[in-house]
Amino acid sequence: MATWQETYERIPDAQFGAGKDERALTEAFECFVGGPERAFRLMRTYRRAREAASGNRYRLHRKGPTIEDIFRKLALRNGFTDEQANAYLHIR
Repeated sequence: MATWQETYERIPDAQFGAGKDERALTEAFECFVGGPERAFRLMRTYRRAREAASGNRYRLHRKGPTIEDIFRKLALRNGFTDEQANAYLHIR
């Protein structure tokens, strides 16, 4: 299985040279994580991580875990690999 970096490098550039082609990027990402349902599950996991990181406003003086840290932990718990979680963070 190819790594995300190898997969990302094979994605063609956009028509006018502004980054990668979004449709090809989405299709490659879905293929990398195992289909559209798993890609949507990663999106929902990120949303839950963002909500969890918002935290309690009375604890603002403490440095809590970042959204990315919470997301990686939740993604691993949901059966994703660390590389799949990092790929989502890369394309997000």
